[in-house]
Amino acid sequence: MSQTGSKFWWRKLAIAGVSLLAVGCPVGPNVIDNSTPLSATITHQYVPVGCNQTWTVPATGGKIPYSFSIVSGPGTIDPTTGVYTSSSLSSSPTVIEIRDAVGNTTTVQADNVWTSDGAVNAIAQDASNNLYIGGAFSWVCLFPGAYGAVLDSTYGDPNYTMDLYHGGGFNGPVYAWVALGDGTVIAGGDFTSYDGNTANYIVKIDANGAMDTTFDPGGTGFNGPVQTLAIDTIGQIYAGGSFTQYNGSTATRIAKLDPKAGTLNTVFDAGGAGFNGTVESIVFDQYTSLIYAGGAFTQYEGNSVGRIAALDQSNGLLIVNFNPSGTGFNGTVYSVGVDKDGGLYAGGNFTQYDTSSPVNYIAKLDASTGTLNSGFDSGGSGFNGIVYAVDVDPTGIFVGGSFSQYEGSAANNIAMLTPITGTLSTTFDAGGAGFNGTVMSISSVGDGNIYVAGPFTAYAGSAAYSIAKLSTSSGAFDSTFGTTAPPNSTVQTIYEDTKTNIYVGGNFAGFGGVEQKHVAKFNSTRGLDTTFNPAQGGFDGNVNALAADNSGNIYVGGAFANYNASAASNIAKLNTTSGALDATFDAGGAGFDGRVNTLALDGAGNIFVGGAFTTYQAGAANDIAKMDTTNGTLNTTFDAGGAGFNGAVNTLALDGGGNIFVGGAFTTYKAGSANDIAKMDTTNGTLNATFDASGTGFNGAVKAAAIDTGGNIYIGGAFTAYRAGTANHIAKMDTTNGTLDATFDPSGTGFTGTTVNNIVLDGAGNLYAGGSFTAYRSGTAWSVAKMDTTNGTLNTMFDAGGSGFASGLSSGIVTTLLLNGAGYLYVGGTFSDYQGGFTQNFALIGD
Repeated sequence: MSQTGSKFWWRKLAIAGVSLLAVGCPVGPNVIDNSTPLSATITHQYVPVGCNQTWTVPATGGKIPYSFSIVSGPGTIDPTTGVYTSSSLSSSPTVIEIRDAVGNTTTVQADNVWTSDGAVNAIAQDASNNLYIGGAFSWVCLFPGAYGAVLDSTYGDPNYTMDLYHGGGFNGPVYAWVALGDGTVIAGGDFTSYDGNTANYIVKIDANGAMDTTFDPGGTGFNGPVQTLAIDTIGQIYAGGSFTQYNGSTATRIAKLDPKAGTLNTVFDAGGAGFNGTVESIVFDQYTSLIYAGGAFTQYEGNSVGRIAALDQSNGLLIVNFNPSGTGFNGTVYSVGVDKDGGLYAGGNFTQYDTSSPVNYIAKLDASTGTLNSGFDSGGSGFNGIVYAVDVDPTGIFVGGSFSQYEGSAANNIAMLTPITGTLSTTFDAGGAGFNGTVMSISSVGDGNIYVAGPFTAYAGSAAYSIAKLSTSSGAFDSTFGTTAPPNSTVQTIYEDTKTNIYVGGNFAGFGGVEQKHVAKFNSTRGLDTTFNPAQGGFDGNVNALAADNSGNIYVGGAFANYNASAASNIAKLNTTSGALDATFDAGGAGFDGRVNTLALDGAGNIFVGGAFTTYQAGAANDIAKMDTTNGTLNTTFDAGGAGFNGAVNTLALDGGGNIFVGGAFTTYKAGSANDIAKMDTTNGTLNATFDASGTGFNGAVKAAAIDTGGNIYIGGAFTAYRAGTANHIAKMDTTNGTLDATFDPSGTGFTGTTVNNIVLDGAGNLYAGGSFTAYRSGTAWSVAKMDTTNGTLNTMFDAGGSGFASGLSSGIVTTLLLNGAGYLYVGGTFSDYQGGFTQNFALIGD
């Protein structure tokens, strides 16, 4: 795997409209001319929106001059030239209108794709599904990553656990990575600090993204950039670059370090003379236990070595039997790799080896003797440009660089060669369309994929900005990698089923760059499940509530009339696999006559529904109903007569003991006093008179309720008092008699803001609250907070600093929370960033 120096959403352009045609009038002054319709044509042209990129909008036909304007979406456009500049902090589609001199119009839409805002030059993969990237970027759009980031190698999503930016990240480019196998990683490059701590050109990072201060504690590190890193079978680290010292000791462009303490191995290259030029690449050969180095050097410890050398791993002595003449290559070696059969591959900016042997930018040597393998690329014409990356995979030799041909055949910056003869694979990247820019780094771990990095924008006509994932067998572009885009509007509800699938509902029309109207499903590996209701249009209105049973069904409530053009009035039952509508549930689709806000399943074949409605299938049901989960029939025993509540129900919570707690914006239930909170019997719907016996309740709407196992219920909402006692948007009460727990938030200071919309409990004594607020007990907390369930104290380690969720310079709105079994918190709402990093309307954060 090449270690030579060389993330979370992209956007492509597509036609969104056609010209408007005028009828009935001859062409003349002030009359629209449609003799040559105005059009905008785009063929394999892409622009990354969200990363300050520019693109000149094309237009033909009509009457010039044209004018350009943004109809909707982020970014700016020059009204005269049509140069569009995308936003750095938005992922919404942008619709651009083109108007000609006499009024003809057409539109172009920019759709989401992920990219970095600068070059990705280094890439490495470990065995734990992590992909490390480095370069000259500050965002892996739209996720912050100062010069370095960690992505999920399956989908390209940012790694939320190993967040390299949480403390500011690097202050300069990362050129090399090496994973230690224990969840930690070492990075090398042209930086001097990490997360505000001194880290001169090398740093060790733990599994949480924090700097490991036990590595080289107090040391001064290197005095120059690290270009490459390698690891041997016992975990020792080899660094190469343009440095001459490490912690004040001589280390001339190569060094061997202890992976735990970061101490210099003084036995290795004991003389310290090292190389006389930059080391660009190091590889450890597990079969010969030798270290191979390539670069721009011509000497090692005073011995002639033509830009490639073999060293003893224990003491760093030169293996003099390797290329004994020392003439080597006539230009810089940028990458080296070894195979199990004694082959050593070198790529770079050279045309000769050992003076007389022509080798154009690629060569295979005998790993023991350094002699040129004349059977590899026997034609000798090689590449027609510089090779920057060589990666040896069990399926072949992958080569990247700045070239367009190999032995006269098309090969645009990427190629796969056979290890024995060096012939070009015609099945990989068939046709040689390749990348439209230089490939600087390639990484593989033998899993059937290679990861490619460099300053390119497309691969074989598909948008691929700076990073791409390809099949090793065919070179096919993995279009699912790096395409997980955020929703284009508010997320209202999130639900996880027993198979760890995540369902999301809200006011969005697209999710993950795919049309997903108001509902979407993510499978257990966090990929958008496009087999769930594929291309069927979804709901025609907001989804507010989701609940799933154990029989493969999910129930959906909201403010909609249809699902896939079939009648479904504010409630529907779908198959969790296919997303198909269950026509036997609520047959005819008469449903509710108003919106559904909340759903609760009791496990006994019943579903409880709350909202702002008065009837269900023409039967009386005032804001609450109990239905059969099989056929959707109304249970007329519960709330007999349907008198119900006199205002909207916002939340429902079942205690498992035959009771249901109801919160909302009401003052009565069946004419009995119930101020925004009520406890009812799940069988007959009778009001429990012991709970909140006075009926004074809250002085504002209840939005959220959660019950623990100790007989307590936690309430959130838009209130400031309960039974005349202070309770600012949060309260803890006894489930039996409704008394306020005075030990939880005893001052009643609570939240400063508008409302708490959602509450979840983790079962370990913690409560998570989301809403529209900026402080809790005077401590900063923007829209999300973690609190102790006993005394209500704020956990300041969670969302340290309290910058939380925001929308521009204001706090965002969190509408829904879901804590999954792995300890991650899914967050939905209306926001644009979390702790200063972009994440629109949907986020996954670590506990």
